[in-house]
Amino acid sequence: MSVPLLQDLRFGLRLLGRSPGFTAAAVLTLALGIGATTGLFSVAGAVIFRPLPFPEPHRLVAVLAASEGQTFKPLDSLYVEWRDRQECFDLFAAALTFRRVLRDPSGAREIPVALVSADFFPLLGVRPSLGRLFTRQEDQPDRDNVALLDNAFWRRQFAASPAVLGQTVSLDNRQFTVVGVLPPGVRFPTFGPRDIWLPLAARHRPFGGGYGNTLVIGRLRPGVTREAAQADMDAVTRRIRADIHSYRPLSSVVAPLRQWLAGEVRTTLLMLAGAALFLLLIACANLANLLLARGAGRRREMAIRAAVGAARARLAVQMLTESLLLTAIGGVVGMALAYALVHLAPAIRAVDIPRLEEIAVDRQFLLIGLAVSLAAGILFGLPPAFQAWRSDLQRAMQHGHLPSGSLAGRGFRNLLVAAQIALVMVLSSGAALMTNTLLRLLTVNLGFARANLFKVEPTVYTPQRHDRAWGAQYLRDLAQRIRLLPGVESVGVVNAAPLTVSEGGYPLRYRRDGALFQVETLGRDVDPGYLRTAGIPLLAGRDFEPADAGRKPLPLILNQRAARLLFGSQNPLGKVAECTDKRIGDVEIVGIVADARILGPARPPGPQAFAPLLGGWGYPSVLVARAAVSPAALATAIRAAVRQLDPGSPPPTITALDDVFAEQVAEPRFYMTLLDSFAVLGLILAATGVYGVIAYTVAHRTHEFGVRLALGARPTDIVRMVVASGARVVAAGALAGLAGALAATRLLSSLLFEIRPHDPSTLAATTLLLVAIALAACWLAARRAAAVDLHRALHGE
Repeated sequence: MSVPLLQDLRFGLRLLGRSPGFTAAAVLTLALGIGATTGLFSVAGAVIFRPLPFPEPHRLVAVLAASEGQTFKPLDSLYVEWRDRQECFDLFAAALTFRRVLRDPSGAREIPVALVSADFFPLLGVRPSLGRLFTRQEDQPDRDNVALLDNAFWRRQFAASPAVLGQTVSLDNRQFTVVGVLPPGVRFPTFGPRDIWLPLAARHRPFGGGYGNTLVIGRLRPGVTREAAQADMDAVTRRIRADIHSYRPLSSVVAPLRQWLAGEVRTTLLMLAGAALFLLLIACANLANLLLARGAGRRREMAIRAAVGAARARLAVQMLTESLLLTAIGGVVGMALAYALVHLAPAIRAVDIPRLEEIAVDRQFLLIGLAVSLAAGILFGLPPAFQAWRSDLQRAMQHGHLPSGSLAGRGFRNLLVAAQIALVMVLSSGAALMTNTLLRLLTVNLGFARANLFKVEPTVYTPQRHDRAWGAQYLRDLAQRIRLLPGVESVGVVNAAPLTVSEGGYPLRYRRDGALFQVETLGRDVDPGYLRTAGIPLLAGRDFEPADAGRKPLPLILNQRAARLLFGSQNPLGKVAECTDKRIGDVEIVGIVADARILGPARPPGPQAFAPLLGGWGYPSVLVARAAVSPAALATAIRAAVRQLDPGSPPPTITALDDVFAEQVAEPRFYMTLLDSFAVLGLILAATGVYGVIAYTVAHRTHEFGVRLALGARPTDIVRMVVASGARVVAAGALAGLAGALAATRLLSSLLFEIRPHDPSTLAATTLLLVAIALAACWLAARRAAAVDLHRALHGE
């Protein structure tokens, strides 16, 4: 390291030490900007840009079903059709995830399980650390009695014993022979670690075109492009659609696996990273203004150093070195904040972000932090360095001030403030839209009463659990016991509780006025009294009766939207429609209920159909109960009722619908909190910048103000003049920021609820708030001008 550079570093450290307040404020400002930017760019890089940790990841694709502009995971039976007919993949695999009941000497408990096809692990390049993988013969119905163990589960459950091969594990009271143990850390980005892996053993079934939960992935043959694979799968799916006579206009989508995994979170992460970058830019502009002011205060020092032989370049390097010293300190603190953010990211449960486990403090993280820190240092360090380079040192020596037209003059400082205002405007607009979204979600009318409502999800491991009639009777018996508990008002049985995201329903069609109207409904199978328990109002007709499940045509209750789409203005009660699902046949409309957001507050109440329990295709799986007391007060009695019915089963899951609702709004709440934090910090920095520029202007125009006062101007005139000067800067920044907000808030479209990205009232309120705060900062600084001492103003600064 050269001697001049060492001298600059020592001098810079001494200078920063003499101004501990300034140094602390600058370091904190930089640390927040660098930490947030580094952390979010690291998360975005790992999720969006990092190659998948599998061999030849560019050949991996996800295969999805599509219908009417929506893509979705297919049923496993459609995967079988695809697998047997496709010609463009080397390996074609599928996976499903479940929770199953493990029974061992310690008792019964639920564990995470995955069902995978035989090609799943070979496709991902996974080799067992002990034993072997599944064979294709084992990936067949009735031959799937083998299991692979996760490495952590093997160590926890079997003390890492090699003798585990050949032993059995009991899942749902069925025995599986262990044939292998996977290496540590095996997980797929969409479903995380699984304790036990079983063969998928998917079956051919006639109804394969509906919504499912089967992850389908493929490895393209060498030389086959994604476009060629898409064309092949389109042809295959057309043949399948013709064979199964699906009502749904089914098609397929072949997407690069990495792109599909990132999904909608890609735009969200880029938006958050951009918000953090805006915060860093605001911080840099703020620091540049502070350093310009400090540089102007050191004009005599610079002039003297130049007079004794220091070159202009040497002075500029000195100023830049001081900026980089601040950056180095702020960067270290910021990297510590980013390190904490990266380590906390996998623990965030409010947002479902894939591949979070791949985020690590590695070379990429360090390079991002170094690049962000260096860029920040240069960004806010160049203006004061350029000031030292371009200063009129002779005039500074003689008069002690710089020309107003120089880089250090008001124009450039005002430009920095306007840039801060513009950036804060963009941040604040996004934060306001997310705040508005959360408020709308919290106050939306769900169409049912979630207060005092809770769900009970028992876990049954008996062999009969997959028999619908047995499951329905089990839940009815349990419901009867819970109904007798003190404080319980009513109990109902359903295949999916309110606020549970699930797909699938009853596709209906009805010929009206010579035209055929078709509606695909969201289906729920319920017992009599469920609608009353859930608080979904019955508007017309009747509720279900115990004998309805065996009647033909099948009685059905529609919501208002489904009835309107299918029957128009006609009275739907008593009408017979056709269900294109051949398992159901004709249906008779016996009741109409109010529209309800049963999938969650952000999902509109689309067409819905309720079928009698065991009359439709749904499997009864959950109880919904309404009580005058909290679920916690009933938990012990409910668990006792489950033990009486099924002594060996694990405790049921008991969840208040208010808690489920809170989980569903957790994601927008998280985004709102993050953007609000950035906006508030940016607003504080921008207000500080406005105040600093106006205060600096007032200090350097003291003589002018004295002359004006001597000529008869009033103090209020001086304040008005100063505020007007600041207002022009604020207005320019607000207008530029409004234009930027109109462009940037489009990125929030997928996160907003019942509000447009360009909502006029939100943008107007944000603009008024920002301008008011900035003008208040102008006024506070301008008061110094009104209080100027006339004698001192006229005789010296």
